[in-house]
Amino acid sequence: MKKFFSFFMTAVMVMTLLPMTAFADTYPKAELVGSPAAFTTDDKNAEVRFKVALGKNLDLKAGRVMLQLDNAKLASAPAPASVTVVQGSTSTTSPTVAFKTPEGNALTGGEKMFNLEVASDIKANNVDETDVIVTLKLDFSASELKDAKVTLNDYGTGIGTATLVVGKEKSETLKDFEITIDKPGTAIGPAGGMLSKVVISRLDKLSSNKAENEIVVDLPSGYLFSTSTKVTASGATPTVSYSRDKNEMTITGIDNKAAYITIEPFVILEANNSASAGNIMAGFNFKVNGRSVESKDLLIGKLQSYGLTLTAKEQGMKEIPNLSKGVAKTIELTIKAVDGTLTNGAVINLDVKNAEIVYNTIKVVEPTGLILTAPKSAGANNKVSGYEVYNDSEFSLRTNKFDIQNIKVTFDVVAAEKATGNATVTAGVTRMDDVTIDIAKISKVLELSITPAKVEKGTKPALPNVVIKETDKNLLQKGDKLYLELVYPGSERDKGQHIAYEAVKDIKVATTNSLKVDAVELDKQENILILTIGSRSYEGPGTITLSNIKGYLTEKATMNQVDLQVKLNNSIEASAPFFSVSNPVAIKTVFVINNLSYTAGGQVKQLVTAPYIKDGRTMLPVRAVGESLGLEASWDNATKTATFKNAEKTAIVKIGQSTITVNNTPMPLTVPAEIKNGSTMIELRSLATAFGVSIAWDAVNKSVTVN
Repeated sequence: MKKFFSFFMTAVMVMTLLPMTAFADTYPKAELVGSPAAFTTDDKNAEVRFKVALGKNLDLKAGRVMLQLDNAKLASAPAPASVTVVQGSTSTTSPTVAFKTPEGNALTGGEKMFNLEVASDIKANNVDETDVIVTLKLDFSASELKDAKVTLNDYGTGIGTATLVVGKEKSETLKDFEITIDKPGTAIGPAGGMLSKVVISRLDKLSSNKAENEIVVDLPSGYLFSTSTKVTASGATPTVSYSRDKNEMTITGIDNKAAYITIEPFVILEANNSASAGNIMAGFNFKVNGRSVESKDLLIGKLQSYGLTLTAKEQGMKEIPNLSKGVAKTIELTIKAVDGTLTNGAVINLDVKNAEIVYNTIKVVEPTGLILTAPKSAGANNKVSGYEVYNDSEFSLRTNKFDIQNIKVTFDVVAAEKATGNATVTAGVTRMDDVTIDIAKISKVLELSITPAKVEKGTKPALPNVVIKETDKNLLQKGDKLYLELVYPGSERDKGQHIAYEAVKDIKVATTNSLKVDAVELDKQENILILTIGSRSYEGPGTITLSNIKGYLTEKATMNQVDLQVKLNNSIEASAPFFSVSNPVAIKTVFVINNLSYTAGGQVKQLVTAPYIKDGRTMLPVRAVGESLGLEASWDNATKTATFKNAEKTAIVKIGQSTITVNNTPMPLTVPAEIKNGSTMIELRSLATAFGVSIAWDAVNKSVTVN
């Protein structure tokens, strides 16, 4: 009873030291009543309301709260700010609570900073909720495109500090202006000219008062608006004015009821020739009351010095062709010239790269009368992919009249033997920059498909099947060679030191669609497999599938992954992950003396002859020894010889001999090999030592464990 009384008194004493506000329901919380005002610059008397909830236990104390508006000001209206304090069913506004300027005067409107003055305390009664409700009338006429906020900084009243969003720009909810550029690629020369027609729609963000709206369009340095520029609008007559240097055009007389505005810009170049050839961008800035509500930079044309424009496609198609070895495609090349570029007798030199032009296929489609100069044939005996070609891929066209603007030429091409990228054509005219475009995509001849495997070091693993497929028929030709090389990705090639192909003669080759492989060989480094093509495909793309592939990985192989890289003659065609490499998984093997059962990797297996002890050594059958040590074991009955191998060592043991030969070096055997009950028995410890494998003897259980 004494302990309980003592605890109770202590609790009472602690409570008397704490103010009642320590047990308030909540701390003061300012929150907007309703949503922020959605405003435009037309709104000069928008009402917003927020409240500060003091709860049941917090007093409203004498003091002041400084309020500061951001992106808004108080409206010029009677009582632009008012406050009501509500406690239960009682409310009060004056003289206890009032608004004043920082100097202590009454508010007149236009203020951005003002005070909420609390003259005397309003005590909490611990029963009714106390709310301070503030109403503000706001003027947004000078506001920008961002939120309007009010910030409260408390000086002793207990209301607290806070920042509230009280207004949001109404135009944020409206759709952006939509600007359509009719032909952005419209080109002009040094004399200037008409650029792309511009249509502006969705004008909702403009004011309903035409006098408040401006659309300003500006040009880059070096360009000027001509007074020949036309501006029209639906339901309005726009007024157009220009800056002093005519680099900027201002459109007025438009309101948000207009459905669209059309601009047809005619531009000229400054006399100092400061304009640069290339894209011509125009800036569009929409303003209301001098304030930008949206701006965009858009491409409306291009400036070309005297010069050429090239376009290419496969004849009868819309795009350039995919070009593979052995397949010819017809290219349709169109040359367009800016006014005045091609005078009478002008010569256009054309040079094709990464492709060869098929002999006697160059034709001038239009205009007639152009003089074509083509190189000589490379000769019927010097073919590329079976086609007779020109001895180089350059030819020229010479005009026979002034100011030709459109030329169309066709010619057949085949992929060059050593193509390093897409096929291109370059056109050049004297005193002008060359123009280069792609005329064909050079496709790979082969696709490689492999499902990568995971193999262990120090083994001769079976490797995944390899599928090589032509991307089109007739791409691989008789006599072509495919080189399948084992490589480390991201580092120097192995050069056959630690990875190699094994048992190449056992590899199986299957082909489709008349494609044949005559020979499968191994290079001297043993990490490159060479396939010689014996016959091409006819009806469709041919496929070569290689199976029963075996590899050879030494214990010192340092890579984590090996890729297979396929080369066709001298060109790399494809590469893909072939197998990933891991260290051998340690397998524990346990033999029990005089017991035919043993465990390897947790699995129970059986022996023909049980292990036994001879002269202190454990004797085991040949194949059991090989398995436990992770070796490849074989028995030659004619010579009575057992051979054990891994990736680095070969050990030979003969029946009756007291030595074991490891990589041609003899080592002593404590107990010679012998035959018992028809099984060849080998001493375990000496062989394990020769290959660096640890063993452990358990005298209690009479068992030996190989790790």
